[in-house]
Amino acid sequence: MVKHQLNETVYGVIRFDAGSNAAVNNFTSGTGKQQLFDVREAYAVAQGSGLTFTAGKFATYEGIEVIDGWLNPTITRGFLYYLAEPVTHVGAKLHYTTPMFDVGAGVVNGWDTNNGFFYTGDNNPMKTVLWRLAATPSPMFWAAFSGAYGVEKPGVDSDPRLSLDLTGAVTPIPQLAINFQGNYGSEKNSHISKPGEAGKWIGFGLQPVVKVDAYQVGLRFEYFSDDGLSRTASFVNPTDATTGAPSNSNDKISLWTLGVAPGYTIANALLLRGEFRVDGADKEVLWNGKKTQTSLTFAASYFF
Repeated sequence: MVKHQLNETVYGVIRFDAGSNAAVNNFTSGTGKQQLFDVREAYAVAQGSGLTFTAGKFATYEGIEVIDGWLNPTITRGFLYYLAEPVTHVGAKLHYTTPMFDVGAGVVNGWDTNNGFFYTGDNNPMKTVLWRLAATPSPMFWAAFSGAYGVEKPGVDSDPRLSLDLTGAVTPIPQLAINFQGNYGSEKNSHISKPGEAGKWIGFGLQPVVKVDAYQVGLRFEYFSDDGLSRTASFVNPTDATTGAPSNSNDKISLWTLGVAPGYTIANALLLRGEFRVDGADKEVLWNGKKTQTSLTFAASYFF
């Protein structure tokens, strides 16, 4: 990350990613045309009197998990991160912040648009509206209601997508933070087997984090259901094997995940973590045609 402070009120930020994470965040992983370099964010900020204006490419409002994996409760990311919410936007937004409230709105090109240089263009002639309403009534609780509404299909100006997201955290004691998220979304005329109907999805998750001195444990439980496969069509073949027509019995997928990630920080600088994760589905759509899969992950992060 490179940051330049022009003066007391204006600064600019550019964040770069290189390697497999870049391909995941720009949605080229597994396509045969992986782009292993990504300008994750590139924006300018002007602020004063409680107002903050941001223009450029920036991360979404929605969700618990963020792009920097070491800041998340667990190492890997859940289904909501990619399926229920966007990752980045290109456009402009305006915030007003007080010690208790945070209110913002913006106009952007859309969700993770893959047109243009470094994924900064637009894939249709329409714009998307963003918003965020957040409150922190006490140090023990905060919550944010955010969302996006706009056309996301390439080359069209109809069938808008809606995402509504409630994310927050409860901190009953300094050693425990309970992160929560609920998400509902829909997209008109996007049901894979019922022409004219909207595809709809719903998801929720809990991600508690316990920290005691240098030790920590992050947990995740998450559920995601996609009615119409507007978000998960790549997981299945939604056609009847005999007729080749859309299969109504195969147009909804439910996914869940459980994870535990213990960690230890050495000398306040080196974070070592491991994660054991179990994923499940109501259909055989996971790795190698299974309904469940397990994975084990290790990560090291050095802060300086």
